[in-house]
Amino acid sequence: PAGTSLQETNRMLTDIEKFLRETPEVEGYSRRTGAQLGLSIAEPNTGDFLVKLKPTRDRSLEEVTTELRHKIVQAEPAIDIEFPHILEDLIGDLAYSPQPIEIKVYHQDAAVYKSVSHAIEEWLPKVKGVVDIVNQNFVVGPAVNFRVDVEKAQRAGFGVTDVANIETAILEGEVASDMIRGDRLIGIRVRYPAAYRSSTEKLQSLLLTSATGQNGRGANRDPSRKSAQPGGGDGAPRRPRSRLGYP
Repeated sequence: PAGTSLQETNRMLTDIEKFLRETPEVEGYSRRTGAQLGLSIAEPNTGDFLVKLKPTRDRSLEEVTTELRHKIVQAEPAIDIEFPHILEDLIGDLAYSPQPIEIKVYHQDAAVYKSVSHAIEEWLPKVKGVVDIVNQNFVVGPAVNFRVDVEKAQRAGFGVTDVANIETAILEGEVASDMIRGDRLIGIRVRYPAAYRSSTEKLQSLLLTSATGQNGRGANRDPSRKSAQPGGGDGAPRRPRSRLGYP
């Protein structure tokens, strides 16, 4: 579940490891905790296994998967599990579509799209062949939204895009150069020291200079209209939505 610590995630995955070791058809496996095989950033409550089955075995892949699914659900009912094949999983990651099939629900009222997503989740098991249903309507943590007061920003010599670029540079930094380490090209990111970006109050008190040479503070160009609310996995702006997927 969202918010699960890395330690608790490790405990749950350790239990799943026991089932893999007890399965005679399993030749070997690798495990990632708080990470995943794909390229995207994972939350501490995620993990995955890459499992290799023996080429010569008494049971089929489907029979082994069904048994493991049953054991895992019985032992750790809070875990959302799926059993994709490695090739389709990697293709899904590259296409930024982590499930072979997705049903996306959009609505401005959070209560409406949440109720609809739960209704769809209850209906999907009735479809023949559908397994590993994941309702991805989850909360990953609070977010602070800044809304630019266009009039005040323009008086200080800033456009809306200028404000967005400055805040991004302060919080996330900008890649100023690259270096080679081993066989990888690594970007060198430059950003403000933590003392200047550790709170919203400090961000608003920063004295900045616009392209026209005018000075302005964060509080002048952004009137502190912020709100704490559940945020999406990558922090990108989006419409309220719920997503369900199944292989």
